Amino acid sequence: MEVDKTSEKDHDSGGEENESMDIKVEVCVTCGSGGELLSCDKCPNIYLEVCVTCGSGGELLSCDKCPNIYHIECILPPLRRKPRGVWLCANCRERKANKDHDSDDSSEVCPVTRRCRREAEDLPLHNAELQDLLAEIMKHKDAWPFVRPVQKIEVPDYYDVITKPMDFGTIKYKLNMGEYTCDEEFMSDAVLVFENCNTYNDSDADVYRCGVRLLKVFEKKSKELGLKLPEEMQDDDGAETEQPTKRKRTK
Repeated sequence: MEVDKTSEKDHDSGGEENESMDIKVEVCVTCGSGGELLSCDKCPNIYLEVCVTCGSGGELLSCDKCPNIYHIECILPPLRRKPRGVWLCANCRERKANKDHDSDDSSEVCPVTRRCRREAEDLPLHNAELQDLLAEIMKHKDAWPFVRPVQKIEVPDYYDVITKPMDFGTIKYKLNMGEYTCDEEFMSDAVLVFENCNTYNDSDADVYRCGVRLLKVFEKKSKELGLKLPEEMQDDDGAETEQPTKRKRTK
């Protein structure tokens, strides 16, 4: 976003005409802050670059294969300094390894290797798919209330109402740090995000409506990636929920 400001240049009494100077200041269209900004290739919008793990700005390392950027200390395992040359994030490295693995001639693969491949396909944690899901969710326009922990200074009574806080920035950090052992644990935390939004906010609040829309995106993307949705996100017939069931807010 460009903000135009016009300032008049003062002159002495020599009778010269006043001249105007246009000053263009670039700020993030989301938060209104300046800094190191990322511009969209298809529209004039620009955005403040933040780490996909913690949601904060600063000195960031970008993946050479995808748009993800990180603090070096948020990478798993953490880096002591920025690497030279091409660097790929964990998600892209895993994709590359899988692609290279699949390109092998199956006729030359021994039975032990084939068994290991079958076991890998049955792993309870689908890290690459979960990373894709998070990337899609965290960049969505309705995700802004859910990408970092709620600050008590901003919402003083939040932790009086919500006893198990959760956000997608925390989920991203836990996934990168290897704290999830299966998809179900990841999904349980995602359910918490939407349930907390539902519990704390009134149904006519902007944040509540953001949660309703983002839940639909979460369900749709999970289905596309072949990820199983938890029961809390399905109705009695196993279909996806249209929106969270509004719960009574209590303190």
